[in-house]
Amino acid sequence: MVIRQRSLAFGAALASVLTIAGLIGGNVARAAQTITDAKVSVVNAPIVTQTADLEFGQVLRPTIGTNNIEVTPSGVRTLLGTGNSILLGGTVRAASYTIDAVPGTTISVAAAFFDGGGSGMTLGNFQGSYAGGPSTGINPGDAATFPANASATLTVGGDLIGLTTTTQPQDFTLTFTLDVNYQ
Repeated sequence: MVIRQRSLAFGAALASVLTIAGLIGGNVARAAQTITDAKVSVVNAPIVTQTADLEFGQVLRPTIGTNNIEVTPSGVRTLLGTGNSILLGGTVRAASYTIDAVPGTTISVAAAFFDGGGSGMTLGNFQGSYAGGPSTGINPGDAATFPANASATLTVGGDLIGLTTTTQPQDFTLTFTLDVNYQ
């Protein structure tokens, strides 16, 4: 009889261990599983295409004082300063760019003088306007978000600074950079 008690005691102990481990009885752990997609849309950076240079036209050098010449984003030319320059003919227009971006892209645009081409003159006071896209200037820190059509024409005007009595009569090419930052 002693043998039977040991078997029952061993069987009860084994059942307790298995129940604690969750291998028998109603306490079995269960898990549910589902498959979930992770999606991403990879797009191109904005594309900037220059379509026209900033042109100030022909100007008669001053015999006294200093002049600046402004060309607005709409292409209007104005003589500024204390000199006696005269605005002549020639091509006058704002620089023009096409910017294509994904709808919802936020951009900011900045222009900066780069090189005077040996003229002794500089460029500055850049201003811009958009057509067909976001409506904002190009002042540093300004930002614009592209609407659904995601394409805009940006025109950039600015000032030719420092036309003096010593500026040599010749054709000059000054340069500036246009940075389009996006997110």
